[in-house]
Amino acid sequence: MKQVKAVGNRIKGAAKEVTSPRNDGSGLVSKLKRAGNSNAGGASTGGSSAASVVSDEGGGDNKVVEEGTDAATVGTMLKNKLKTATEAVTEGAGNVVNKIQVVARNSSQNDDKTKDHHHDEEEEEEGTATKEKKFKMPRDDVLKKMITIGKQKIRGVSIQDYYEVAWSEGHDCDKEPVYGPFLTSCGKNNVKVQPWESKEEEGEGYKGEWCGETYDQQRIVTFDFMKKTIGETLVSVQHTQRCRRIDNDQCIVHMTLDMNGFPYSDCFVVEVRHVASRVGENDILVEIGLFVRFLKSCMFEGKIRTNTTAETTKLQMDLLALTIEGCAKIFLWPFIKLDLFDPFPPVTMDEAVTNVRRRVVLLEKMSKNDDVNDEQKDVLAKELKAIQASLKKIEAITTISS
Repeated sequence: MKQVKAVGNRIKGAAKEVTSPRNDGSGLVSKLKRAGNSNAGGASTGGSSAASVVSDEGGGDNKVVEEGTDAATVGTMLKNKLKTATEAVTEGAGNVVNKIQVVARNSSQNDDKTKDHHHDEEEEEEGTATKEKKFKMPRDDVLKKMITIGKQKIRGVSIQDYYEVAWSEGHDCDKEPVYGPFLTSCGKNNVKVQPWESKEEEGEGYKGEWCGETYDQQRIVTFDFMKKTIGETLVSVQHTQRCRRIDNDQCIVHMTLDMNGFPYSDCFVVEVRHVASRVGENDILVEIGLFVRFLKSCMFEGKIRTNTTAETTKLQMDLLALTIEGCAKIFLWPFIKLDLFDPFPPVTMDEAVTNVRRRVVLLEKMSKNDDVNDEQKDVLAKELKAIQASLKKIEAITTISS
């Protein structure tokens, strides 16, 4: 654009030189007129005026005309001068037009590219808008107040399927119990999982003490186990579990873990929350949150929080792994061999013992089948009891060594 402006200024200057009379009347047109007047009166003046007109143009291509040159010659010289200036103006104008055309063409091309770019963006936005967005539930508000200890996506499973596998205990469905056998496999004794209760009257429910939310179902789970502190002490545990389902989009199970039988156990409870949310059409996302809630002041809060978080996290993640395994067996069993569901090799003694306990529970369940006679059942019961006793000794050894 700077070049175009420069050429334009040159054209303006040349045109002014040809047409403008200027302040002193020295423009080419003015001089040509004066030359014409001199030609008319050349006989008496000897053409001195015309000569002086041309001589005033000194420098450059101009020729100084001596005194006595006739008016016709001066007129011819001025015409040539005017022709040269006109050609210069025409050439300059042509250059300007060419450069303006080039600039205009480039500008047009840039505009076309910009329009194409905007058009592509608009088409892309329209395509994105028309494409169906993947369904995803907003994150649970209570989970935001807790430590996230587990998160797993399970493919090809609905919320109803997840509930039946993980939390139904086989009630009102054809799924096998999971929660009770899982606790037994973890070395818990006297495990009792009560059926889910629900209030029939609309608008009523079970309100959580800590979260303040209302749930549709509630059940109590109790068990006990031996815990090594200074010596061995019997710990009794109660899980108050509450459940709420939102259509086939979300299933929330919140449990309050209350323990008794060891020092400072009356100072805290543990809040655990399982939230399964639908993602897309056929997948779910399971998130597990944990919060150690202190009921009164305690000088060992930090240590209690650390140890309790570690123990509870392991237990809940094992439960999640068992749930995933249960979902896979149910929905993929016709297509995939069962041995593909074998768990990964354990990396710690605790994991190895837990795996063995799970197998023992399965063996105990199989021993009750109709195809096992009474004599075989007695033998299996004795051997299983011996295995359980051995596992307890192994657990005691690994606990001391850790």
